[in-house]
Amino acid sequence: MSVAVAPGRLTSRIPPLLRGTAFRRYWGAQSVSLFGDQISSIALPLAAPGADYSPTPTYVDALPAIDRVIPSGACVATDQASLLIALDRFYSSVPGCSVIVDGTGTSYALGHGQIALNAGRVPAVAALWRQAFDHASYVLLTDYNENRIAWTPQLRAYFASNFTRVSGPWSPLDLYARK
Repeated sequence: MSVAVAPGRLTSRIPPLLRGTAFRRYWGAQSVSLFGDQISSIALPLAAPGADYSPTPTYVDALPAIDRVIPSGACVATDQASLLIALDRFYSSVPGCSVIVDGTGTSYALGHGQIALNAGRVPAVAALWRQAFDHASYVLLTDYNENRIAWTPQLRAYFASNFTRVSGPWSPLDLYARK
C-alpha cells in the first residue's frame, strides 16, 4: 500500500474532470501492480542473498516412511516439533511424555539467553531434555539438533545406552528407537 501513495498523490494533481472514480481505480491498480512487482523483484534477493526461493520442502519425502514406523500415540522426542505435527504424532497417550515445542527457545529461556551449545551447562536445560528422553519410545532428530538440544556428556551417554538408530529412507532425518 505504501508503494501506491506516490502515484495516488500524482493523480490528485490531475484536473477534476480527468480524474473520475474509474480513472483513479484503473491507474491506482496499475501503479500498485507495477511498483509491487518491481519492489518484490528487488527486495527478495536483498533480504536473503543466495537463498533458494524454490518451494521444495526439505523433509516431505522422509515423512511417509517415518509415519509407517512410529505408531500412533507413541511418545516421540524431537528437536523440531513441526515434524511431529506433520506426522500426527505430536500428542502422545504415554503418561509423562513431555513435548519440547521449541528447543532453541527453551534453551534461551532456561539457559538465560545461551544457545543450546552452551545451555548444557545450565542444569535446568539438560534436565528438561533428559526428561523428554526418559519417556520417549522414539527420538526424531534433524541435522540441526546440535543447535537445539543441550547435549551434555551425561545426556549423550544416556542417549547412546538407551536408543539405537533405526535405518530407513528418511535421510536427512535420524530416527532412534528405545533399546
